[in-house]
Amino acid sequence: MRNIKSPSKSSQMNRLNHKIAILILSVWGMSLLQAYAQVPGGYYKMAEGKKGHILKTALFHSIKNPRVISYSALWGAFKRTDMRPDGRVWDIYSTQEGGKAPYSFDFDTNRCGRYHREGDCYNREHSVPKSWFKEAPPMFSDLFHVYPTDGYVNGRRGNLPYGEVGITSWVSANGSKVGQNTFGGYTKRVFEPIDEYKGDLARTYFYMATAYEDKLSNWKSDQIGGNRYPGFSQWSLELLLKWHREDPVSEKEIRRNEAVYAIQQNRNPYIDYPELAEYVWGKRKEQSFSFSKAKNANTRQGDDSARRPSPPLKMAVITDTHYLSSALSIGGPALEAYQSATGRNVADLHAVFDEVLTDIEREQTDILLICGDITNHGERRSHLDFIGKIRPLQKKGMRVFVIPGNHDIAVPDAKAYIGNAATVTESITPDEFAQLYASFGYASALKRDPASLSYLAEINEHTWLLCFDTNRYREQTTSSITSGRIHPETLQWAFRILDEAKQKGITVLGMMHHGLVEHMPYQAVFFGDYLVDGWQDAAQQLADRGLKVVFTGHFHSNDVSSFTSSAGNTLYDVETASLSQYPFAYRFVELHQDRLSIDTRFVDSIPGKPFLQKEYKSKFEKLSRRVAANRLKQIGFPLPQETLDALTELLVKMAVVHAAGDEKTDAEMTKAVETLQHILGGENAGIESFQMDFPPADNRLDIAL
Repeated sequence: MRNIKSPSKSSQMNRLNHKIAILILSVWGMSLLQAYAQVPGGYYKMAEGKKGHILKTALFHSIKNPRVISYSALWGAFKRTDMRPDGRVWDIYSTQEGGKAPYSFDFDTNRCGRYHREGDCYNREHSVPKSWFKEAPPMFSDLFHVYPTDGYVNGRRGNLPYGEVGITSWVSANGSKVGQNTFGGYTKRVFEPIDEYKGDLARTYFYMATAYEDKLSNWKSDQIGGNRYPGFSQWSLELLLKWHREDPVSEKEIRRNEAVYAIQQNRNPYIDYPELAEYVWGKRKEQSFSFSKAKNANTRQGDDSARRPSPPLKMAVITDTHYLSSALSIGGPALEAYQSATGRNVADLHAVFDEVLTDIEREQTDILLICGDITNHGERRSHLDFIGKIRPLQKKGMRVFVIPGNHDIAVPDAKAYIGNAATVTESITPDEFAQLYASFGYASALKRDPASLSYLAEINEHTWLLCFDTNRYREQTTSSITSGRIHPETLQWAFRILDEAKQKGITVLGMMHHGLVEHMPYQAVFFGDYLVDGWQDAAQQLADRGLKVVFTGHFHSNDVSSFTSSAGNTLYDVETASLSQYPFAYRFVELHQDRLSIDTRFVDSIPGKPFLQKEYKSKFEKLSRRVAANRLKQIGFPLPQETLDALTELLVKMAVVHAAGDEKTDAEMTKAVETLQHILGGENAGIESFQMDFPPADNRLDIAL
């Protein structure tokens, strides 16, 4: 990591320790931050002034069509929705009042297969038994009613309704019971949870009867279903209202509501506003509900939750995929020559891309950012195939934002590698790029820049994404132009947006292909065309206007760099490495109210290649050696060949450690430095500047907003 205004090494290390502490606390303390989150403005606006069954239907329209995940993905989701403070599974059938439990489960190692007794394992409990709705989607995997519970206790419950037991036939270790119901005239066998969770389950049932009121007529049970309103049998409704009143909304429920909302993008209104149950079914069902008089369970006296944003959004960042369509890369001498020159095996890169997309989907990502160089050389066919790869994620509700790179538009040497020789293939124009990627940010843009393909997108009501087109495709004649710039008109357009955002209290994040801030010592000297022209002036002005963070690519390295303006405003450039070469990195970024939490992952293997990193690291060194030698030749340093060779090797080792992020001076790097020092006669002036900066926090860190 590089900070342009460099503090002392000791202060940098102290800051690193502070960042590590923040990162650890963010993992363990995430639920506390979520606990006081705000109901999004206007989310329940249709319910204002309604009562009884009309109010219930208004709430239905607010929360219907949740973006449920797959049943298999619930295991991973439970880590976000049902984790106890000790990091174990929060099982409502075994955990007692106060969070104590006679046994506990690990999320990964205690998933159920077979079980014989309590404490063997946990599974996925449909609190509204799945047989009641014939295992139909989306109810089958709706997290609001699927809880992690002891498998044996779940089995003892089966599909029994909830009730209050008189004479028990079985009691669990935490006090849950099976026996004959004694409430409301219903006398069949029921399952009674402990008092600690009765209100939780009542509000779960209220949610299910509301979110799926259009499907209730097809549900078969003695407790819930049969009609849209009230949606419950009379004894059941009276029981659930009783539990709701006697067991108020808990901190656990509030946290769970926020966590599920972050995944499914819908909420449980009876947790947000508990008195809604009275206006829908209870003592006030003849009165109109008003939010101005309601008590929001998420609001705590004396805090500022009303000003806080929605729950954390999970974003993924990929860049420089350099995707080449299979239809343009059919085996033969042409493809072999291309792969030899670039070090890229097309089939390998397709497999890497598939691995990344699978992981992004598995992580229930909300937003995908793509920082350019989508295609190999702007081939229309490659663009179409790439879009086809992303489209399934969009269909599952993921939002995608893209910005072009220098290899994506109007590239004169777009090629197909088929047969004996490469042949020219069709590229695309700037207008066609915006049309093809309309659903990747352009169609929904808040604003479009008249001078370029830059645009402004909304991440949420508190955060904007300013996407800069930094490419020179209109100047290209024979090949793509590597260097970039922010057009003067575009910069002024961005200034107006940042000024507006500051007035409205909106945080602005940025995205562009080229680097906005220097990422390694002497990058502007050796690799200046990987930065926007006049980067220092641009960074200074954008930082002072309020831009906090910009996501970039282009340099094929994983690095976070910061720039502090003369006025003391800091801007972070979060550069992500390429998916077309070592180290095959991509990022996950959680957007919190006050920070970004960044995590980096690497593709270590693909089918048939368990040592992918080792193979492509060697290819990366070979390519870097050629590039470094050419750059030194272009610069024209008047140095002996032996010195140039040593300097080239040092640049190669720098590139390797820089590409993977969290730069550490390994044995090879040390040897390269010592060799150059020896050639220079032991003089080390300037050599230290080639070593990586502190702190080395490029892959996992928090950035304050």
